[in-house]
Amino acid sequence: MDQLKKIILIDDESKDVPFDENTLLWSRFSETANERSILDVEEQFFLATRAEFLEFIENTGRAEINGGMLRDILRLKDGFSFWWLTNIFERHPSFYGGRLFEIFKLRAFERYMEDKPGVQVALRSKNKELAQALQQWCDRTNRVFEWRRVEAAEDLRPLFWRRVKKSIKNTWPWRALQLVLALKRWWGGIRRLYPHKPRVLRRRGILVGTWFPNFDAQEAMAGKYRSRYWEDAHRLLDETGKYVHWFWINANPPEKVAASVSQREEFRLHDKKSQDFTFWEECVTPLMAIKALVQSWILTRKYRGIFHSLPELCRWPNSAFNFKPLLQPVWLGSLSGFGLLRNLLLYHAVKYYCSSIGAQDVCVTSTELQFWERLLFKFSRENGTSSVLGAVHTRISPADFRYFIAPRAWRDKEFLELMPDKILANGTAALQALSSSGVPQERIGAVEALRFMHLTEAKCNSPMKPQRILVATSYYTENNEVMLKTLALAQQRENLPILNNIYIKPHPICPVENLLEKYFNEAPRQVFGRIEDFLTEGTIVYTDSSTSVAQLALYRSLPLIVHAPENNFDLGSLSDIDNISFVKNSQQFLQSVKACSIIQIQKDYFYLDRDFPRWRRILR
Repeated sequence: MDQLKKIILIDDESKDVPFDENTLLWSRFSETANERSILDVEEQFFLATRAEFLEFIENTGRAEINGGMLRDILRLKDGFSFWWLTNIFERHPSFYGGRLFEIFKLRAFERYMEDKPGVQVALRSKNKELAQALQQWCDRTNRVFEWRRVEAAEDLRPLFWRRVKKSIKNTWPWRALQLVLALKRWWGGIRRLYPHKPRVLRRRGILVGTWFPNFDAQEAMAGKYRSRYWEDAHRLLDETGKYVHWFWINANPPEKVAASVSQREEFRLHDKKSQDFTFWEECVTPLMAIKALVQSWILTRKYRGIFHSLPELCRWPNSAFNFKPLLQPVWLGSLSGFGLLRNLLLYHAVKYYCSSIGAQDVCVTSTELQFWERLLFKFSRENGTSSVLGAVHTRISPADFRYFIAPRAWRDKEFLELMPDKILANGTAALQALSSSGVPQERIGAVEALRFMHLTEAKCNSPMKPQRILVATSYYTENNEVMLKTLALAQQRENLPILNNIYIKPHPICPVENLLEKYFNEAPRQVFGRIEDFLTEGTIVYTDSSTSVAQLALYRSLPLIVHAPENNFDLGSLSDIDNISFVKNSQQFLQSVKACSIIQIQKDYFYLDRDFPRWRRILR
């Protein structure tokens, strides 16, 4: 290492650089012994970087800008700070557009370089934001930086006109006009498809916040609403005899809004005496829309002052990195465009809705601690609701940063107004995750795992020698490509008999025919139907950490191989279970196939008591 003079960071799209001890892959896992990847380094330092990230968020909200605290600068006239609705505070990787993972990799790279003073850094990539962040870091740490840009699509417009256009787009009048146009499009394309106002009763009962349209299609044919997120809770709610207010976040695309409203009317007509159903959009009145537009103009204007302070706001704790190149677009997305306007519309809609239905006995959400939930918690409490709860509906990933909060935030009164009284874990895994995330013990509760009760019917298989591999692909095309490419490379590397007995079970809405044709000379057989029918004795399950197939395999005592996500956070949560094989390349996959073993899942990984004692106590 004494002779090392330069580290070359190779983006996945750089094909012309030889791999040796001087090179470090930036965007993919290593496939051979002489390759090294920053993804492995990021994984090593993930927990330390996460703690820094949470501290960074807390510092940002309290940062001083021109004599005032940032979150005070973003305060609306009614006292609420829009800081709590920014993409920066939201913390979930999806709100950063891939940039948060780049930040985690860069921080890991900084740690990797701690014992390499003076070593030069070269980058082979077309990522301009990455290059800018590395250039600034090298300047601060007295290193030579070299950027050889991988060819990108050439912009044929004259440089002068590109600069003129960019300058115009950065002006406040232009952004204000874009907000007007965005509101016009939203109102004409979406809001007008909903009723003029929500049909709700001001009646005390139970408020349930959840997503639409994930409901039981067979029950819907009879006009009954049965949410897949809440399953048996419908029966428990009926048993209480209390009126139920359903507040929905519609995940359907715009072209399906009319069908969503029509379906809701069928649910309402079937049972309008004991429950009502409301989409947040129908709570927005014309006056609210105008108010949100004016507020968006004011906040957009404030962005200019924040922009000049970004170099200070983007300094990372304990680091020489300044992540302004990567975080500036995230700030811009928070304080301009439709993202800003939508969150303000949602703010007014939730406030109006909670005021319309009045105080409730219980407000509960199928929680991920998202921005709309935090508003529901706040305004439900302000209107006198007795108990405000968030029920974990799935697993908690170590990379779902909304669950992970800097310890001092729990002493912040304003922050606490946006949190539930208790976060309800659906099993020991969620309970352990919440306890380690910084959530105070008095704010952690427990309930049965409504979405996973079907696992009680999963039959355990007897141990037997593996005879076949079932590949359960995921919702994400990029994940499927990595999995199937790994599988094809494994077949090329070694001729194991079991590799000739592979079944592909594609995700219902993500076909894989093109990928099979791309990577296999003779594609494995595809199977369709209920996944349970293929989870039989002698089967090794190969899947992605984001799918629910993994849980079924675990409860059926089948060997499980999980492909780690490449160049992204792992938003699944299986790392706490022994004997699961996590693979990154074809070599590791082959090793896992040869050494596979039965997995023993911990007791009460999910709480699966069909008498629902915990839920009954809460709802009554």
